[in-house]
Amino acid sequence: MLWTPRVIPAENAGLLTRIADASGILFDERFMDYPIAELTRLRQTSAELFVHRGLDAALNIDRESFNSGHPHAKLVRHWVHQALRQLATTQKRIAAEERARKQVAAKEKEIGAVDKLVTEKLAEVGVHESAAVEISDKALIVEVERRRGTLAYDQKTLLDKLKPTTGSKAKSERELQKRKLRAIARLLDGFGAFENMDFAKQQELLNGIARIVWGSVDE
Repeated sequence: MLWTPRVIPAENAGLLTRIADASGILFDERFMDYPIAELTRLRQTSAELFVHRGLDAALNIDRESFNSGHPHAKLVRHWVHQALRQLATTQKRIAAEERARKQVAAKEKEIGAVDKLVTEKLAEVGVHESAAVEISDKALIVEVERRRGTLAYDQKTLLDKLKPTTGSKAKSERELQKRKLRAIARLLDGFGAFENMDFAKQQELLNGIARIVWGSVDE
């Protein structure tokens, strides 16, 4: 079985059954009456079935179709339908993995562009090294990182009242927001906005920016 976005020639979309390497039957576009509505995927699938023994008796007198009630035809039809389900499942999984890969690549490209912009803007004002930024939901990590000179923030405070992300991409979207907040913190610190501001005020400022950019929940 071969899945491809477009079968060329179009008449090769379907199932060709060969008995002892010979076939007088055209490609069956219905795949032996496949019961699941996979119209697009079936049009994108070309398959050849090689029967080495049996099925001859299931051929109708015109030698171009099968007697669907014959035991051999039933057996073959069951096998074909099972194989099609496996094909559909595998194709869906691969397509989902490819979509996920592209989404990750797109997000990495987006955050890379943000980081590059921050670096360029800081360079314009003579800042070539910026402080590291950490966002954590663990108070101990935040405390330790602050002692090291890191701009460390409490995740709960930073994301407080921020509009929640939903759906299958919620986790990755939230992570992207956090990475952008790190970039914003680098930029603000590089421009001296945090110079006389304690961590609590910094967190409130970043939370306000986040709620403006990504939306805030109602009180």
